[in-house]
Amino acid sequence: MEQKQIIKIVSKSIGLLCLVYAFLDIKQILIYGIYIDFTERPDGQSLSYVGQITLGFALDIALASILIYKSELISTILSKGYNERLELGVSKYDLIQLVIIFIGVMAIVDAIPEILKSIAQYLYFNEFGREEMGRYWEASNRKPEVIYLILKLLTGVITVSNSGPIAAWIVKIDDKDVDTSK
Repeated sequence: MEQKQIIKIVSKSIGLLCLVYAFLDIKQILIYGIYIDFTERPDGQSLSYVGQITLGFALDIALASILIYKSELISTILSKGYNERLELGVSKYDLIQLVIIFIGVMAIVDAIPEILKSIAQYLYFNEFGREEMGRYWEASNRKPEVIYLILKLLTGVITVSNSGPIAAWIVKIDDKDVDTSK
């Protein structure tokens, strides 16, 4: 593998990570947007938080599209003619698939402890009696947080289980970049 190719793979992998973060931002925007919509008098902090998440979403999408679709340009700039051949013994498809699996596992590992913490707080630190335990979720506004964590866990599982088609899509984009640059 050449140095330019490795830089392109790393660029596209970081772009995929930005896409995952953008997808998670969409979920947060929807969850907090619905929360604000059902609140009669939303406070300024909630509105600024939604604005902050929206800005982060826009930046993630912009960065992901630059890193994925302009990886040829990025690799040309970073390698600056030092295109040495490196032998890794791994194909481009396999390397991208490993990175996608790593990203999915990171999302899963990040979500599981938070979900378990929320369940433990509900079961052991619930200030309501057995008959009113369900009120814990309304009183503490934890529903959006738990929904977000479950969706994050599902995103990681879906990413890991579909790593092959995603890697094929990335390789296909890379092949288009090589064809258009010639």
